[in-house]
Amino acid sequence: MSPKSDTIQSIINAGKIMDFINAKGQAGVREISKKLDIPKSTVFRILKSLEEVDYLLSTSDNEFLAISIKSSSISVPKPLFLYSGFRTIPN
Repeated sequence: MSPKSDTIQSIINAGKIMDFINAKGQAGVREISKKLDIPKSTVFRILKSLEEVDYLLSTSDNEFLAISIKSSSISVPKPLFLYSGFRTIPN
């Protein structure tokens, strides 16, 4: 029996795939699978899932392009507040 883990492998793989595409600019299933050592069927399902929720864009020949604007917006936080004791100080 394998040890329990607090992580979900498909989410880890999705992050690796997004990082790879972001660094490379665009990539296909075969290249991603080979470079990241993730099975092609898994890469394909993750890519299609990310495309379905508008985090990736693809061409007609299933080359996956740069990360979409939607996914890049998750890395830019909304205005945050700094907390100092019990009062908040706008950033």
